[in-house]
Amino acid sequence: MKFYKKASVLAALILLTAVLFTGCSKEDASSASAKDFGDGNGAKVLKIAMDSEPKSMNPVLASGGGNSVINNAIYGCVWTITCDGETNFQIAESYEYTNDEKTEMVIKLREDSKWEDGTPITPEDILFSYEYYKEGPAAFRVMNIDFENCAAIDEHTLKIKIHRPWPTFHEDLALMHIISRDLFDEGGVDAIGLNPKASGAYKIKSWSPGKPIVLEKNPNYFEKDKLEFDEVEVICLPDETTRMLEFESGSYDVVYLTARDNIEKISKGNVKGTHIQYGNIQQVTYIVVNTIDFEKFQNLNIRRAIAHAVDWKTIVEVICGDGYTMQTSPLFPSANWAYKNEGVYEYNPELAKRYLADAGYGPNEFLFTMRISNEDFNSQIAESMQAYLAEAGIRMNVSLGDTPTVREENRNNTIEMSFSKSMGAEDPSGVVNARMSNAKPNITKFGDPAIQADFDAACTSSAPKEERKKVFQDLQDRIWEWTSTYPLYESKVCFGAKDSIGAFDGGIDASSGYLHLAKFYTGLAK
Repeated sequence: MKFYKKASVLAALILLTAVLFTGCSKEDASSASAKDFGDGNGAKVLKIAMDSEPKSMNPVLASGGGNSVINNAIYGCVWTITCDGETNFQIAESYEYTNDEKTEMVIKLREDSKWEDGTPITPEDILFSYEYYKEGPAAFRVMNIDFENCAAIDEHTLKIKIHRPWPTFHEDLALMHIISRDLFDEGGVDAIGLNPKASGAYKIKSWSPGKPIVLEKNPNYFEKDKLEFDEVEVICLPDETTRMLEFESGSYDVVYLTARDNIEKISKGNVKGTHIQYGNIQQVTYIVVNTIDFEKFQNLNIRRAIAHAVDWKTIVEVICGDGYTMQTSPLFPSANWAYKNEGVYEYNPELAKRYLADAGYGPNEFLFTMRISNEDFNSQIAESMQAYLAEAGIRMNVSLGDTPTVREENRNNTIEMSFSKSMGAEDPSGVVNARMSNAKPNITKFGDPAIQADFDAACTSSAPKEERKKVFQDLQDRIWEWTSTYPLYESKVCFGAKDSIGAFDGGIDASSGYLHLAKFYTGLAK
C-alpha cells in the first residue's frame, strides 16, 4: 500500500514529538539494587507512580490508571482470567455449569474469603455486586443475568442464572469487583466510593486528594502471607515528565509510562538498575466518529475523506514508538482469534479532497470538534491529525478535558469524535461488547442498523468457534467499508521498574493492563 507524505506535515509532526519529549533525557546513576524497600520501621513498601488520581474508589464508576491499580488491590473478583482463557480463582474456589445449555452456574466460595474486618464474603455480596454493575458503564457485563432466579444456596454457595447461553459469561464474571452489600446498605454510593471495604489483597491505610494513596496488607486476605509488600504507596502524577524524573531520582520503584522517549531510555540501559516491563494484554486504541447522534457524520463521503486525509501509519510510528504496533482491524487486536487484517487506510490527500467535494463541501467548509482526554498520546495524535486534515481542507477543533469527564461524555453520546479503547481477555465478544446496542450509550456504536444487528448477533452467538470466527471476520470487512472507526495502535501497557523488583509479568492484569497487586508476589525477588 502506498503512503503519500506531505513534507510540511511530517516535519511538523516530528518537531512536535521532539518538543513534547524534551525534558525526559536527564541521565541518572541511581542504583535500584541498593534499595531494600524499607520504610525505616521494618515494613517493606512498594512505591508506584501512576498517571491519574482516583476521585472515587467505587469500582463500578471508576476510570483511569490510578483507579485501576487501587481497585485491583482493594477489591477481589470471584476469579480472574488470562489472555489465553486460564482461570485463576480468588474469592471463589470452583464453579460448574449445572445444565447442558450452560445457562445456570453454581459458584462455591472459599470458606476463608473475608472482608478486611474479618466478616465473611457472602453469596449475597456477590449477587449484590453484579446487580449494582447495572448502574455503571460496564452494565453490558450483567445484562444477560436473570437476577430474579439467582440465589444463595448456602453460606458459601450461590446459583447464577442467565437468560440464554452467553459466550463471555465466565469472562464477564472475572471482570467485576466484589463490594460489600452491608456497606452499601449503611452508607450508599458515598460509602462505596469514599470509605471502601476491602475484599482484595490490600486495604486503604490513608487517602487524601493530592497525596500518595497508602495501602496496607488486608489481614484477612486468604493469601496474605504470600504478598511481597507490607504496604503500597501510589502517587498520581498526570505529567509523565515529572513521573519519569521522580522515578530516575529513586523516589518510586515502578512508574507507568507511555512516551517512547522514556521507554527507549530505560530499555537501552540509560537509567541504571532499571528495566521495562510490558503487560501481556489484548488492547487496541482507535478513533471513532459519532454516526448516530450527529448528522454530519452520517455522510459516508465525509468519513472516508477523514480516513484518507490522515497518514495514520506515520503518526503511530513517529509518536508512539517501539512499544506500539499499527492496528489493522476496526475491532480486534492481532492476538485475538477472530482478528482479520484489513490493512491501513491509505494516506491520499487528493482522494480525501474528492470525497469532501462529493459530500457537498468546499475547502475549509466542514468543521467538527474532536474531544480528547489528557492521557497517553491523545494530544500529540490529535494535533497531528489537525494538521493533516487542514491540508485536505477539513477543519478540526481539539477540545481537551480530564479523563473521567471525557469518558462520561463518550458514554452519553454528546461528542462528535474521540479516542476509544477496547480490551478483553480471550473471547472476541469480550473485547467489543461495549459496542452492542443494549450496552450503555457510547459513540462507538454503529449508525448502520444492519451492521449493528449483525454485530449484536455475533457477540451473543453460542455457535462453534470457527463459525463465529467467520462471522466476525465478515463484520470486519463491512465495518471497514462503513468507515466510522479509524484504527490506531495495539499497545502493551508499559511500566518502568527497578531491577530489585524483578520480573512481574504475572502481576499485570490481563483485562485492564494495570498492576494487580494480589498477583504481585509471583516471580518477585525474595
